[in-house]
Amino acid sequence: MSVPEECDALARRLSELGVKVWSWGWMAGPDRIAERTKHGIGDERVYSIGLVIEIAGDVAASAVELMRSGHTYTAQALTRNLIECEYLIAQFAQDPEVAREWLNADEKMLRTYWSPQRLRDRMPGLFRNTEYWSHSETSHPTPAALRFLASHKTAVPADIWWNELALHLRRLSERCDEAIDAVGVGPAIRQTR
Repeated sequence: MSVPEECDALARRLSELGVKVWSWGWMAGPDRIAERTKHGIGDERVYSIGLVIEIAGDVAASAVELMRSGHTYTAQALTRNLIECEYLIAQFAQDPEVAREWLNADEKMLRTYWSPQRLRDRMPGLFRNTEYWSHSETSHPTPAALRFLASHKTAVPADIWWNELALHLRRLSERCDEAIDAVGVGPAIRQTR
């Protein structure tokens, strides 16, 4: 399987897994019965994990399409969003109860407590600041964009960006499995087709 095909398969896996997990969380679990959810959700933790996985799948599919059409600059900007999804999923895997907090956070909490920097700070040694910052160069117009724009002679070859995308998707996929296992639905979800 080529790297672009692997990226496409991982994006599809994330999308499908996300739908399965949030559907499971919506329907099953103690939260609705205990009346501790304002959303009518069965298990807010499982639902939140599934929602972030589905978001990651959508972002990944878009990044793959952009890479295929030669838009590496924009695809790498989306890779930053994948990194943010990975941060959330890693946090949820470490402590599934925080997935409930994330779902119910207001805008201020999402911008402060749930910011990428704060997530990295809460998981020391797991993520490098520089990895996130390097993808921020494509989220804002900067002179560094030259290396992402295929039409420039200083552009990094697309193969390198495909491998970068694949690295993030592999890592995110592994963390998703850790998160669904942390809430105890992994085996059941993986058995469903």
